[in-house]
Amino acid sequence: MRKQGPVANQRLIEARLEKCWSQEKAALECGVGERSYRRWESGESYPSLASLRLLKEGFGRPAADLGYEHLTRLEPVIEEEEATSQRASVVVTLTTEQVAILSSLLQGGRMDKTRRKTLQTILNALGAATTATQLFADTEPWERIITGRTTNIDTATLDHFEGLAKSCAGLINGGQMEVAEQVLAGFLPHLIGMAPHSQIVASLASGCLQQKSVLVSHRLKISEKVALCQQAVTLAQLSRDHNRLTASLAELGVAFQYANKPDEALDAYQKALRYTDTVSPLLQSRVYMETSDALARLGRKREAEFYLDLGHEA
Repeated sequence: MRKQGPVANQRLIEARLEKCWSQEKAALECGVGERSYRRWESGESYPSLASLRLLKEGFGRPAADLGYEHLTRLEPVIEEEEATSQRASVVVTLTTEQVAILSSLLQGGRMDKTRRKTLQTILNALGAATTATQLFADTEPWERIITGRTTNIDTATLDHFEGLAKSCAGLINGGQMEVAEQVLAGFLPHLIGMAPHSQIVASLASGCLQQKSVLVSHRLKISEKVALCQQAVTLAQLSRDHNRLTASLAELGVAFQYANKPDEALDAYQKALRYTDTVSPLLQSRVYMETSDALARLGRKREAEFYLDLGHEA
């Protein structure tokens, strides 16, 4: 008898389509990893109770409307399994100072709804409690995070890191530079250490290094930005992801421009040009426009105009 494959969660799919969301958008709105979300829709796996709470909050609908009524009946069993899993492995290390910063910001009354949701996503991605009351009532999850060590990376762990990276991007866009830097410091070293063993991790680590380079540039640490961008390029090469490599080379060009090294900047952009046929149109346009700017700074007007036209056409 042929074994049946997974059955797609039609209710979850319909709930997403009603909001006109892509799967990526749905994952972002709910504060969960995109890979996990795709598996939930396809029926390959089920969300944990913590993830189910995020889904309900993101969609604004009860579990039954999302196809997970049966999970709410199994809460005692699932909670025990999750507690056992948390005791068995830890995915990231934070200092006590970093925990204090995140905790105080989450509790602060001056936080607006968007920033509070972003910080809550970070805490959920770290496996922490879901409310400030739970956070201080049960310190054991934080102790496990602070004292734990990274183990073999699996899909769930990777989803945690992806969630943290997206949260950092949200913090940076919201002007919360110091918090973003603290969060990156908590997990980026682990990603870099695992990057040589996984192309996916290498790509994610490269992107996080680019985020960190943006943060240090705001503190005018230009030489540090250059070094971070160079490291991001190295990891992007390991990932074999042309979009990631092109973006990291473009950011390296920006770093050299900040450092007043136009020749090195142009060299970085010219390396990025090798991949423009295989990357997204938006990234193509960025590389063409920044190459044009670098050429103009060097007085190469005709070449600058050529790439400027390409940038407008991309």
